Amino acid sequence: MSAWRARGSWDNSVFDASWPNTENFEIHEAGIRIGVVRIRPDDDGLYVIDLQILPGHQNRGGGSFALRHVERLAVERALGHVRLRAFTYGRAAKLYRRLGFLPIARDGAKLLLEKRIEPPEK
Repeated sequence: MSAWRARGSWDNSVFDASWPNTENFEIHEAGIRIGVVRIRPDDDGLYVIDLQILPGHQNRGGGSFALRHVERLAVERALGHVRLRAFTYGRAAKLYRRLGFLPIARDGAKLLLEKRIEPPEK
């Protein structure tokens, strides 16, 4: 369920309705909330429903920090992957690829990306 309507405008009612059905983590920088990452189970992995960083705090590592947190959760839960969607040519897709996410499917202008999670060596 996406909080974006077909025309690309934000729909608060969809966002609010989906909030209780996801694990939600606030992202803080110097004690200030700068964003949120929301996840749900996905087969044998985790799916990032939403990753939002306030505009004035973007490009400063908050998104990378949030995704590394999600990866740690997948390792702790012995899950095999983290998945998310991004616009094919958007800045977020570049970040995700730089962090090791690979495209596994395409739906119009969006990519489904996945990062395989390997359990730590004992």
